[in-house]
Amino acid sequence: ALLRLATPAKFTNYVYPICLLPQGARFRPGKYCYVTGWGVLQWKGTKPAILREAQVQLVPQDKCNSPQSYNGEVRGRALCAGFERGGVDACQYDSGGPLACEERGRWYLTGVVSYGHECGNPHKYGLYADMATLNTWVENIIQEHLDDES
Repeated sequence: ALLRLATPAKFTNYVYPICLLPQGARFRPGKYCYVTGWGVLQWKGTKPAILREAQVQLVPQDKCNSPQSYNGEVRGRALCAGFERGGVDACQYDSGGPLACEERGRWYLTGVVSYGHECGNPHKYGLYADMATLNTWVENIIQEHLDDES
C-alpha cells in the first residue's frame, strides 16, 4: 500500500526521502544494504525503544533457494538479504520497513521487509518484496493521484 500524508513531511537529518530505482536497474548480489525498523531484536523478543538498523548483504536467488535455505520456495518478486552464518536480520514487527541501498550518495528503496524463518538463523535469509519488480506499479499509482489533482 502507498500512504498519502495529510501534511507534507518535514525533512531533517533523520527524515528524508528515498529514491525509487530507475526502470530496469537492480543491485547485484553481494552489495551491502541497510534494513531499518522497530521490530524485535531476537525471535519472540521485546521491541526496542529506538529505531534500529542492520547491515545485510543481497543474496542471489539460487543461493536463497538452496536445499539448506528455502529449498526452491523463493520466486519472482522476492529478494533475499542477510548472511549465510545468520545473526543479522529483520525480525517480527519490521515487516513493511525499507531495505535501502546506497549508490553514489543516493539511497534507493531496494526492498520491503516481508518475511523469513524466525530471525537471523543460519542459511535462512530475510525475504523482501523486490522493488525492481514493483516500481512501475508505484509510479502508476503516484501518477494516477497526480492526474486526479490536476
